Amino acid sequence: MRSGGDHIGTSWDRMWDLFDAARARPPGSRPAFLERACPDDEALRAEIVSLLEADGRGAAVLDDPMSGAFAQDAEPAQVGERIGAYVIHEALGEGGFAVVYRAAQLAPVRREVALKIVKLGVDTRQVLARFRAEQQTLALMDHPGIARVLDAGVTRSGRPFFVMDLVRGGTPITRWCDQRRLTLRQRLELLIEVCHAVQHAHHKGVIHRDLKPSNILVTEGEGGSQVKVIDFGIARAVEPAPAGLTRAGQVVGTPQWMSPEQADPAGRGVDVRADIWALGAVLYELLAARPPRVADALAALGPSALKRALEEPPIRPSAAVRENLGTPAARDAAVCRRLAPTSLIRALRGDLDRIVGMALDPDRERRYESADALSRDLRRALDHQPVRAAPPGSLYRLGKLARRHRVAVAGAGAVALALIGGFIMLVAGLLVAGGERQRLQAALDEAERQRYSADAVTAFLHQDVLGAADPARGLGADATMREVLDRAAARAGHRFADQPLQEAAARVSIGVTYRSLGDYDRAYEQLAVALRLQEMTRGADDPVTLNARMPLAWVSWYRGEYERAERLWRRSLDLAERRLGPNHPDTLHALGGLAALYNYQRRYAEARTLHERAVRGSLAALGPDHPDTLTARNNLAWLDEQVGRLAEAERIHRDVLEIRRRVFGADHPDTLVSLTALARCRRGAAAPAEAATLLEEALATSRGVLGADHPTTLGTAVELAATYDQLNRPTDAAPLLHDALEQQRQSLGPHHRDIQRTLGALAIHHMTNGNPTAARPYVEELLRIHQALHGATHPLTRNTRRWLERCGAQQPVRGARVPQDHDPREPA
Repeated sequence: MRSGGDHIGTSWDRMWDLFDAARARPPGSRPAFLERACPDDEALRAEIVSLLEADGRGAAVLDDPMSGAFAQDAEPAQVGERIGAYVIHEALGEGGFAVVYRAAQLAPVRREVALKIVKLGVDTRQVLARFRAEQQTLALMDHPGIARVLDAGVTRSGRPFFVMDLVRGGTPITRWCDQRRLTLRQRLELLIEVCHAVQHAHHKGVIHRDLKPSNILVTEGEGGSQVKVIDFGIARAVEPAPAGLTRAGQVVGTPQWMSPEQADPAGRGVDVRADIWALGAVLYELLAARPPRVADALAALGPSALKRALEEPPIRPSAAVRENLGTPAARDAAVCRRLAPTSLIRALRGDLDRIVGMALDPDRERRYESADALSRDLRRALDHQPVRAAPPGSLYRLGKLARRHRVAVAGAGAVALALIGGFIMLVAGLLVAGGERQRLQAALDEAERQRYSADAVTAFLHQDVLGAADPARGLGADATMREVLDRAAARAGHRFADQPLQEAAARVSIGVTYRSLGDYDRAYEQLAVALRLQEMTRGADDPVTLNARMPLAWVSWYRGEYERAERLWRRSLDLAERRLGPNHPDTLHALGGLAALYNYQRRYAEARTLHERAVRGSLAALGPDHPDTLTARNNLAWLDEQVGRLAEAERIHRDVLEIRRRVFGADHPDTLVSLTALARCRRGAAAPAEAATLLEEALATSRGVLGADHPTTLGTAVELAATYDQLNRPTDAAPLLHDALEQQRQSLGPHHRDIQRTLGALAIHHMTNGNPTAARPYVEELLRIHQALHGATHPLTRNTRRWLERCGAQQPVRGARVPQDHDPREPA
């Protein structure tokens, strides 16, 4: 029989037509008939002769559609056995009615293939028809994500087989993801590929009906991972349904991944949405480390009971993880997704829970209508766009737009964090202090006030901040974030007349967002008003005031107002220690902020005392793997770098990097910060080649995960450029620096510290490479920034002015370091 997917349907039909014609003739005339019917196809004649021999040994089998077996004395295929043009090498797997072997094709081409043969005891006419349908429908499809059919035939014992692409190293998608500890984003990207393959099959009129992890294989190739959907053995055309594939009352599929309509004994209502259900079930397991149904609970059920069980919606993926919280299973599931267990729950809650819920809706009318629709919603979730599966509420749209504005994300989230954090610390303070009924009631009253504040501020941000981009609202769709913030700042006082706490919360959010854009003057204005409103309403000694006071301390530092920053930090630390305790997150935040300020001012002894207190407190209260603990250790290592203790700094950075990789994954932003810090230590230890390797890894990962224009990505590019200069690779350094500066100018304020660093790096680049004249414009711009931020007499300004004088030098300046601001990682 000729090989090739283009002719497989014709060759199969021809084989069975000739078999029927030969079988109708007397046995003695059959060879001459076959010689005349197919004179140029010896392989086809041999297959038909084999089929006629099998028919002679057990003719009743083909006549009885309910018969149980072909030749009872036939044995399973053995290693080395030849079947037509194929030699068996090994068994790869076994399904309900077939065994798959790895085999070698000998002619007309030599290659390895997958050979699928019906098992003994199940090769009835129904199964033959099912295989015939599989072979024909697969031949219709041409997609890189679907295994091709190459050939088909019948063994000498009468068992049908067909030949498919061998999926080399193919691993079920769930096992593949766990073995490589893929992040949630990477898992969703893979499932989107699966959706595209399934959509292709649906477009060709084919429903798989048995999608499950073992039928979705992933391989590693030169171009990266590749998904392959296999085994369309129970697929059927959408219209018309091939007759004879499924008897009435028979359930086809695997219960753990089966839609409710597939369990209908009458077989009603199975369409492409049955595959959507199965994709949702696979998605569920990719996210929550377990399928939506427990196999043992379904195994003993009959069709009617199974259908009723499947019509009960499964619990949400986040709830499934929470059920096992604290167990080794939950820990392992989180580690395999490069998250802490609680972080995994938070990541699943919301859009991913909703998408899974829509895919697994028992009512197929409410499911996604196609695999493409599911893939588009997954893509929207990855891009922080509103998803179809979510209710179109104001709070939801607010969150989505805030996530898309990555530079301002901290500001957009500050309101909720401030309000919820204020409630939590108040409850903790009241209940720990005494637990009296009156105090519990006070805590409940405060919760209601915080809820009301959150609702009010959310409405304000949605209508006055994000809604400003609506062309009908005045600013237009192309409004910048700064224009939107300016509008919101102007309207906050009017919007919250006689609601000082709500106005304060809104101004904190606006102020922190201004800070993220590098506009420290406007940030200071908003935060100062917020602090004054909080102190007037709640009193200067209320912990709620920390929500504005600590951000105001950071901004004061960035404006060069170090005395004011120190007063704010000291006041925050004193208040947090007295009212919240030594190990409360706000207390630890204040410790870290004051320590970082002292570090920057070269008050290293005082800084070390506070840094070490922050590390000890975080370890005791939060544990070694908590993000705040790792940030505190990162800032302590920064101090060690400043004082020349590079070996100790490198030891801490390596340890923090290992933990972040284990807990958060290799592509988490904090992991990339640690990778860059370690590279900085290696560069300082005169190992620039090693530093460059680390930074190249960090830059490639950051571009893939955060995007080429993300501040972290651009900062890493600047670090790498400085390292290239140290390695005398100026042609590699220059493009990174110029591109970083251009991107930063587009998204950050003119005085932003990231821009200052890039200006300094460009100045050093030109000085180091013997072109001080080219360095001059960058140092001049840096001087203007320092004068505007710190004044003419500030040490940073004076040092920059001296560097401007050196731009007239005609000799290269090796190891040059233009004075510029430096900030630590801010505690959460």
